[in-house]
Amino acid sequence: PLAEICGRGGSHRRIVGGREVAPGSYPWMVGLKRKGNSGAFCGGALIDKQYVLTAAHCFWKYGEWTKNATDIVVRVGAHNLRATEPEAMDLGVASIRIHKNYTTASKGLDIAVIKLETRVKFSRRVHPICLPPGNSADDYAGRVGMLTGWGDTTEGGVSSSVLMAVDVQVWNNSACDESLDQFDVISSMICAGDRAGGKDSCQGDSGGPLMVNRQSDGRWVLIGIVSTGQGCARPNNPGINTRVSDYIDWIPTQMS
Repeated sequence: PLAEICGRGGSHRRIVGGREVAPGSYPWMVGLKRKGNSGAFCGGALIDKQYVLTAAHCFWKYGEWTKNATDIVVRVGAHNLRATEPEAMDLGVASIRIHKNYTTASKGLDIAVIKLETRVKFSRRVHPICLPPGNSADDYAGRVGMLTGWGDTTEGGVSSSVLMAVDVQVWNNSACDESLDQFDVISSMICAGDRAGGKDSCQGDSGGPLMVNRQSDGRWVLIGIVSTGQGCARPNNPGINTRVSDYIDWIPTQMS
């Protein structure tokens, strides 16, 4: 059962400002790539043998939807996207299921489920993250969350070839709403960032996981999907993520 294997791995070491992780330490992390490109345009998290959770806005480019799944591959088990790694595999996409009411990331509903063409075989380097309970009263505010991705390492900078991680504070929504003048922060969003700045997700990290370590058993739980924000790592400008617990009933309806 998934509940027995999900969320094992990760590092409990505090990471400041973004640092390369040990290979294989976040085995649910996947990179979404366009065929023929080495870099990832978005991240995602493996939640089952054949399904990945990511952001809807990853498939909106040049004013139109990339509904054509044949253009995209999902790299699993990877650490360095620009190297040949024996454990890494590029898997084809069978379908992309975007939330039907999604319009733009600033309005929420920024969530999509990718069905892989083939089921992955779970291993130490490839297995799923745990999903949060749907009825939880826990808004995770004040907790230390972890972000991982291959995105830009500075605002307007270049993407990373190796998987990076950074720990960030989860904010309560009212404080987040007050800090972000360009956004209306709604309950289905969850904010995370460093008040002093310097720690955040950035371009290319979209769709990747915001996760917390479950205190009861040390497993990692997916609480957010990187969505949007004002720049990257600016002081008092937390990043906005899709709050996964709000979609716990929706996710299984897309897995068939």
